Amino acid sequence: MRIKLFSLLIFIFLLPSCEKEESRHTLPYARVYFLSDINGIDSDLTHFSHKTFSKGRTIGETVGYAGLLAFRDGNGYIYVYDLACPYEKDRYVKIVPDDAGKAVCPQCGSEYVIMYGTSERNGTLGLGTPVKGKGPATQPLQSYLVTGTQRQGEFLVIN
Repeated sequence: MRIKLFSLLIFIFLLPSCEKEESRHTLPYARVYFLSDINGIDSDLTHFSHKTFSKGRTIGETVGYAGLLAFRDGNGYIYVYDLACPYEKDRYVKIVPDDAGKAVCPQCGSEYVIMYGTSERNGTLGLGTPVKGKGPATQPLQSYLVTGTQRQGEFLVIN
């Protein structure tokens, strides 16, 4: 009897911690490992600007499913997204960023806000939220973790 009661109590207390965590993956998995230097080769990634990367620049660098879109906000935080539209899920249909902090899918017309993100313990993650009424997308853009390195102005993008 005591064993049954103990088992029931454990089940009741552990049940809330077993909630399904929502995945941040909106595209098929593709490895990301990319190094950028805003004081050097990527100096054009200034405050409130964007830059796309369609392939790695050194051996071992990978750029996800369809390439990377980096956006630097007014405070200097950098958010990085995959260029593939999560509604289309096609690596050849790439979102097109603009200077207003948004990106649009040329195929389905979905619009995403790329200028906001969150600060994680290990770096930053962009939100990539779809704009309601601007296309059929309901999922955000695939976002990748951006961390600093020991060199000033250098950041690493990983998944």
